[in-house]
Amino acid sequence: MSFIFRTALKLYFSNISSVLGFGLLLVFVLFFLGMQGVFTSSGSIFFTYAVPAAGYLESLIFGLVFLGFIFAYSVFTITVVFAVRSQLSRVKLHYYFSEKIRRFAVKYFVFLALFSLASFFLSVLLGFAGFKALGFLLSAAVVFFLMFLPQAIVVDEESMQSSLQNAFEFSLKHKKTTFLVFLSALLAVFALSVLEFALNVFLLPGEFLSLLVVSFFLVPFIEVVKTIYYMEKMGLVKNVSLKLQ
Repeated sequence: MSFIFRTALKLYFSNISSVLGFGLLLVFVLFFLGMQGVFTSSGSIFFTYAVPAAGYLESLIFGLVFLGFIFAYSVFTITVVFAVRSQLSRVKLHYYFSEKIRRFAVKYFVFLALFSLASFFLSVLLGFAGFKALGFLLSAAVVFFLMFLPQAIVVDEESMQSSLQNAFEFSLKHKKTTFLVFLSALLAVFALSVLEFALNVFLLPGEFLSLLVVSFFLVPFIEVVKTIYYMEKMGLVKNVSLKLQ
């Protein structure tokens, strides 16, 4: 585990130009924070039901900006996964970037858009029925079992249906790996919340610092770790100097 994180740090810093793209997501975050019913905590953005109730025009603007946000997120995620894949398997990134990355980013974007829409309506319906926690648990289960979807899309280069199936089967087959990555992300978010609270006590901008850490480090670093795990378990690591021990 420690070797994987050391390797991930090495790959993170060697692909820092791709990683910095995640910082552009903060532009969308600033827009969201100016809207009704949106707040930030532990480096995450939370939306309440007051957002669509704000009015048709504002809801439309919010929806379009949100789609722009997840599209940008999809592009940056796929780019980082591609960069790591290129170093682990010695693929020429420039060729694949020009030929494939846009198509893969669109695939991931469509999934995120449909998943976000389904999660929202499911949460609303279950919330009205008094089962709000159930909606959260169902969404968390989908995130858990499809955690390696970006890796499946980029590494396997198959159809969207096959990518979903591969990501799901990988999580089932490698439950320990999936759980360790999921738990590590949760612990990192918890640590951020503690740090954020401590900074707020001293009247420092804890929420802003959390957003910076999540955007520039936590999210891309987790994607690097996931890509290493996925390619190693699939026997696709060709770069001997980076093979896991």
